[in-house]
Amino acid sequence: MAENTVPARSRRAAGAPAGRKRTLNRDQVVAAAIEVIGQEGPQALSLHKVAARLAVYPTTIYTYFETVDSLRDAAQWTLLQEVPLPSGSGRARLREEVIRYFEGLRRLYHRHPGFLKVEIGSSSWLEGLRHIDEFLGALTRAGIDLERAWVIFRVGEGLALSSSQLARSTAADDYVRAQKEAVLRHEGGGLETVRRLLDLDATNLPPDRSFHRLLEQALQGLLPGKR
Repeated sequence: MAENTVPARSRRAAGAPAGRKRTLNRDQVVAAAIEVIGQEGPQALSLHKVAARLAVYPTTIYTYFETVDSLRDAAQWTLLQEVPLPSGSGRARLREEVIRYFEGLRRLYHRHPGFLKVEIGSSSWLEGLRHIDEFLGALTRAGIDLERAWVIFRVGEGLALSSSQLARSTAADDYVRAQKEAVLRHEGGGLETVRRLLDLDATNLPPDRSFHRLLEQALQGLLPGKR
């Protein structure tokens, strides 16, 4: 029988032993699901994994969610609330709102790397697509043409993804540091521009501040507003 469709009688029969009680609520179930998704991806989510994290029987989870798909959708929706969408009400604060959006996206990717492991056509994929649709819709309502809005999304998402990956990877940080040290030790010619680059703040900032600076520079020619 499928994991997400257990008859009510079977659920009662598989209840927790007498005397074993634990206070549980819907938010705790969703939080446990988010942990699984963050580590393994949405498609790896199962009611058994969530139950194991909460130290309850899988049948307990059915009190709050009838299917694993409904739990996955709830977790996906909760995660996306961490990313504030632009209002689309005009251009006055649009640039600031877009920057906040991509900063939220970077935090999401950093904290929950498994979020990106989505099967095309799944409910999680569709939920993410709706979020992109809302972002693009907000920009077009604010007077940005659709093609430019799409470029803004691709540029911002790419920076958010690469920055989150770098922030999680000690090896990547060590690699960048080793490259800088090797360049500085090099006594031959031909690296004058690279040496100048190493003196710039942008190459010596922590990942979060570097992301913010790169994003602002990337948006300079794409959106109105001051730096």
